[in-house]
Amino acid sequence: MSLLRAVCLLVCCSLFPTYIWAASTPKAAKLPRIKGKPSKRKRKKKKPNRLEFTILPVLNYSTDRGLGFGVYSIIAKFKEGVYPYLWRAYFRLSSTVKLTENGEALFPFHEDFVRLDLPGLDGGRVRLNLRAGFFRFSTTGYYGIGNASQRLIGNGISPELVKPSSYYQIDRIYPEVMLLSRRELWRKGRKRLSSFFGANVVYNVTNVAKGSRLDEDIKAAERGASAHDLFLRDMLRGLRPHARFEAHLGLVYDSRDSEFAPSKGMFHEVSVRGGTAFSSELSYSGLNAKARFFFSIWKDYLVFAVRLIGDVLFGNTPYYELYRYGGLFPDEGPGGGYNIRGTSPQRFYGRGKLIGNAELRSKIFAFDTPVGYIALGLVLFADAGRVWGALSYQDKEVGRIVDGEGAGLQYGFGVGGRLQLGATVVMRADVAYSPSENGNIGFFFLLGHVF
Repeated sequence: MSLLRAVCLLVCCSLFPTYIWAASTPKAAKLPRIKGKPSKRKRKKKKPNRLEFTILPVLNYSTDRGLGFGVYSIIAKFKEGVYPYLWRAYFRLSSTVKLTENGEALFPFHEDFVRLDLPGLDGGRVRLNLRAGFFRFSTTGYYGIGNASQRLIGNGISPELVKPSSYYQIDRIYPEVMLLSRRELWRKGRKRLSSFFGANVVYNVTNVAKGSRLDEDIKAAERGASAHDLFLRDMLRGLRPHARFEAHLGLVYDSRDSEFAPSKGMFHEVSVRGGTAFSSELSYSGLNAKARFFFSIWKDYLVFAVRLIGDVLFGNTPYYELYRYGGLFPDEGPGGGYNIRGTSPQRFYGRGKLIGNAELRSKIFAFDTPVGYIALGLVLFADAGRVWGALSYQDKEVGRIVDGEGAGLQYGFGVGGRLQLGATVVMRADVAYSPSENGNIGFFFLLGHVF
């Protein structure tokens, strides 16, 4: 099936439940529509006290994980005077399927979780997030440590150097329980300053395939025959099964006009974190800062959005934290469909990380339907970033091997579509091209804006 046909199939399938719901409602055939520019007709105001319920099949695709399938549901209760809602529950059962180089079906990613968001506690001053779930990523990427790590698969590689994708993969299982609490310290209109505290417990199991890149690095670390081998020994920690506890504390400033599809305002945060597997062998700390800006060029029909992320780690860090960054909602990067689109997930491991994203978001069509608000738009985007394997090197040659020389910027750019359902559901379809990743092309059909 061609890429164009695959894209069309995914979009049609994801819209099908919404179409059936709307078509079965009286007077659904004649819907007010805005095309090209905002209509002079006033948009129908939503009831301040309402319940929004969305249930859809999980049908997504990314070159990172393959075709995703399953089901998810979002239930949001709105109440007058409580922003952005009284509570929101998210349920998800899903897996992905992907074909290997020899045509065999592989199920690389599996997640089952429930997430609850309670922003209206203590008169709206306290917000609580809870999540519990089971996760398994049998094709977690490992390409080496540092910015100069190589990905010898795909385009632009000499045939004799090409490695199978399984060479760069490990199997990681990580059930998790997470709690996050935010307290409002100051408010003026939509401008709010809040503190947050979070804690999570993850049980980690890593299965390393013989002959893989990680297996080779583990053996080199055990030999300790060179300064680079000793560097790997210090970085490759947490490979045995273990439970890890992490806590983080920070401040958040938020002036956005919408949490899920903002057209103006800012959303910044700074935080510290610490984690341990209850031994000195695995105890670490970190600093994180994020800045997000949203500029309205023409109301909510044309918006320019920018995000900057900086993150550093100290101490005896587990290897899997080297491809992640902290903050209010910790995530993976740089690498993959949530930061540098077009590059592979878990592509870069390191103690220092810098990521930048820019998007020009447009809204082309907007509908007020009997079943809720629907909007369609396009996005142009550019992503960039890099990592530093360590914050300093005693041996400069090791630093050159790990991080390379010069700016070493990893980047990608592309175009995407957006579908907004109601006030809290945004779906995206992005096509990205990464010149720094040997001209790799990535396609992502996922839930939510990147930021």
